[in-house]
Amino acid sequence: MQALQLREETRGWKRYLDFIKTENVLLKSRLSDCLQLATSDLFLTRAEIYQNQFVISDEMLIQLGESINALEGFQISELLQQESVQQQVLQRQRRLRKEMEEFTHYFFKLKTEFNTYMTEQFHQTHVN
Repeated sequence: MQALQLREETRGWKRYLDFIKTENVLLKSRLSDCLQLATSDLFLTRAEIYQNQFVISDEMLIQLGESINALEGFQISELLQQESVQQQVLQRQRRLRKEMEEFTHYFFKLKTEFNTYMTEQFHQTHVN
């Protein structure tokens, strides 16, 4: 049962990371499109900050993917029969679950801030 739970959870994490990778690509693309119309130095500065945060997100996605792959290596049911290995796997699973939760919070906040900023910029550009 524990091996099945671990396998399903890691599969879910991988699907989620794939979704976030796509979201991050779309955000970078949108930023690139907006940069073609940019005129203010303030916008260019903010755009650079967002670009850096999107790159950091890419790096975090890679690290999380590697951690998931490493945890999947422990999914061989014979290994999970050993008590010492079970404890090690459970500890890694808990740590990775926390990292996924933290990344989810980070990325949601970044995406929300970016979308809010872009909406405000669009509104200011078209109202003034």
